[in-house]
Amino acid sequence: MKKRFLLSLLMLPAMLQAQPIINSWIMNQNGKLASYWAVTGNPPAAPSFSFTNTTDSADVLKVCYTADSVWVRSHGMTDNMGKYQNPGNCVAQNYTFRFPRNPVAATVKKEAPMVGSIGLLLNGIPIFGLSNANSWTGSTNAGPQGGGQGVWNVEVYKAEGMVLDTAFGAHPQQQGAYHSHATPY
Repeated sequence: MKKRFLLSLLMLPAMLQAQPIINSWIMNQNGKLASYWAVTGNPPAAPSFSFTNTTDSADVLKVCYTADSVWVRSHGMTDNMGKYQNPGNCVAQNYTFRFPRNPVAATVKKEAPMVGSIGLLLNGIPIFGLSNANSWTGSTNAGPQGGGQGVWNVEVYKAEGMVLDTAFGAHPQQQGAYHSHATPY
């Protein structure tokens, strides 16, 4: 019993210093490069894929922090991305995300945005909102690509789930920014 108590006392400083917002990121500590599987066939009936190695760094590149904030830098890429079935290739981005170091629960509910980054996976891949930015336009009775009035929006996982990869529920958008929408969160 005394040994367990002593061990607990010895481990207490380490447990008090553990800060997941700083220490949990998958860091690129050995120069690992990003890679992906690009679709080359005719999805979804007969997709085929080619493996592409990039010269861009994978995973989280740097984590910096102050007493109030944590900044995470990544290219938004990891190794072995894909096999997604939409056209386009992954292109390195220069992301810097800021998180509160000591988050507190919101006193007022705030709706998460439907488009753009709403979070970050531990490997530095952004999590986008549930929409693909398509929305109905009442004046033309149309659903344009990347626009509309925001009356209703297309939910990515239901409309495009079959083209997302199985690793992260992710794909690159038109400018090559690889991102997740649906899984694994």
